Order: sequence, then structure tokens, then C-alpha cells
Amino acid sequence: MAGSFNAQTNNYNVLNANNVSIYIGTVVVAFGSSVTVQTPFGARGLFAIGSMLPQEIQQLQSQPALTLDSMVFTDAGLLALGYPSNLLAVLSNNKFKISVLNNAGILLFNYIDCVADSNTFQIAQNSPVVENVTFLARDVVDQFGLSLIQPGSAQNNARSNRPVV
Repeated sequence: MAGSFNAQTNNYNVLNANNVSIYIGTVVVAFGSSVTVQTPFGARGLFAIGSMLPQEIQQLQSQPALTLDSMVFTDAGLLALGYPSNLLAVLSNNKFKISVLNNAGILLFNYIDCVADSNTFQIAQNSPVVENVTFLARDVVDQFGLSLIQPGSAQNNARSNRPVV
């Protein structure tokens, strides 16, 4: 009908994040406000002598990374939550497996052998201070333990009849 609008809730079957929790083993060591994951593939154009356009584009390297954003707690906040120290002190000089789960708690993928690469703070007036820790990972695997990056693994996953989460 022209001119009318009927608002309704639709189930779009999309992932929805409702929390970011950082565990070491089964112990929560921090809470985050967001996680950004990326997997650049190091695409490089290969040029012939005197050519302005690439002859081909190669994916030469891959370096999975993720950035965790979390609010910085005061000493009183750390004590109230029972945290041993700030997040960076816990995470530096250690390797971790970082798992990304969907809203039902089902594993989407694991970042393997993550190490803290960089740490920044966002300090804005009248706002909580936010700490950003970027991790580099050796590989990303799916819920079946298959690499999402290694040549052949993703194609094998796409051709299989495995359920999609």
C-alpha cells in the first residue's frame, strides 16, 4: 500500500556480537569492547619493464592479525575485578590461541600462536581511556582445524559438505 509502513522484526541470520571476553585457559582475564580481525594477503603487482599496468598480481605473503580494544581499569578497578595487572602485562611475552566464537558460543575460527605486536592508547577528553593491543598470528584455522590461509585448504573447505556455522 502506498504511504503505509509496517515495521516488523526480521531474522536476517547474521552474526551478532554481544560481548568480548579474554580468557587464559578457563579464567577471564579481561573484557574488551571490540575485536578487529584482518588477514592481509600481501598482494603485489608484478610489472614488466616500462609497463604502467601490472602483468599479474601475486599474493606473496599472509600475516593474520587482530586488534583487541578494551577499557583501561584503574588500580581500584583491577582490584575489584580480581585482575592481576593491566591487560598488556598479562599478554606480553606470551603466545596464545585466540578463538572467535559466534553468539551461540560455537567456534568460528582460531588464531594460532598469537603474540602481542603493538600497544596503543586512545585518550580523549571526557571518555574512558581505551587500550588497543594488536596481535600477529601464525595461522587461522576453522572449527575443523583446517587452515583458512594455506593454499588448498580454503578450496577444500568450500568443496566439502561441512556445515556452515
